[in-house]
Amino acid sequence: MRIALIQMNSRVASRDENVERACGFIREAAREKADIVVLPEFFNNEYFPQYRDSRYMDYAEAEDGPTQSRMKEEARRHGIYLVSTIFEIARPGLYYDTAMLINPAGEIAGKYRKVHPAALLSLEKIYFRGGSTFPVFRLNEWTIGFSTCYDNLFPESCRCLALNGAELIVALPGLAA
Repeated sequence: MRIALIQMNSRVASRDENVERACGFIREAAREKADIVVLPEFFNNEYFPQYRDSRYMDYAEAEDGPTQSRMKEEARRHGIYLVSTIFEIARPGLYYDTAMLINPAGEIAGKYRKVHPAALLSLEKIYFRGGSTFPVFRLNEWTIGFSTCYDNLFPESCRCLALNGAELIVALPGLAA
């Protein structure tokens, strides 16, 4: 399996521009025959949880919002798996930091919601709640799991993934504050 990990600095309040930049990196990874492309946490916006401002709640998107719709299209176009993390609104008043596994058909094959919202040099806990599980997903012949940013600091995250059957754990990069 060929994995492409994308790290990019997202620009302030330029969601569409950030998404287009990510699509360029996805195309490059697909040309290099990547089977799965992993985008960083909140790639579509700047790392907003370092500030206290209610206007950032407007960054939240549903799984069928503009960012994930574009990512589904890219996965389908290139026939790849794609891991795309957004500030998700699950329903009014319920927000998560969610990594979604998008399959080559452009469908969401699974979700992992960051379990430990960061509290060190960050205000993530005022923007979203933590998830409660470390799911694993079947990707061809592999069983994989994800751990995002602050979750990577807790050995229990990887232990839970391993106990759930993960043969490969992808540590999703966070954005530098």
